[in-house]
Amino acid sequence: MTTTSEITNSQDGDNLISQIKNGQELIVFKYSTTCSVSYTAQNIFNVWLKSLKDHTDLIIVKVDVIKRRELSNKIEQQTGVRHESPQIIWLYSGTVKWHASHFEISAKALSAQLNSYNG
Repeated sequence: MTTTSEITNSQDGDNLISQIKNGQELIVFKYSTTCSVSYTAQNIFNVWLKSLKDHTDLIIVKVDVIKRRELSNKIEQQTGVRHESPQIIWLYSGTVKWHASHFEISAKALSAQLNSYNG
């Protein structure tokens, strides 16, 4: 089952990192509440999430980079993926599987990654 939550502090981020090291698949969606590109990407991401089948066992977390810039910076430090917003970082077993930002975020690109995971 897919679970989605908003992470708001470094401790939540640390807990997620420990989960993905144990083979869990994790998608981090970083967004800004003041950016129109972020707004569009968030809509695309949310529609894609609704299209997932119930058996998909992904952990999805969202990070508001305006309110949680320190956490966003920590994610950058832990993953080695330069901060951008909007941004998706897809991790598997502690390793970045895929990342995209701005107009690279699409349902087609997300589905391709999901298919490579399920395939």
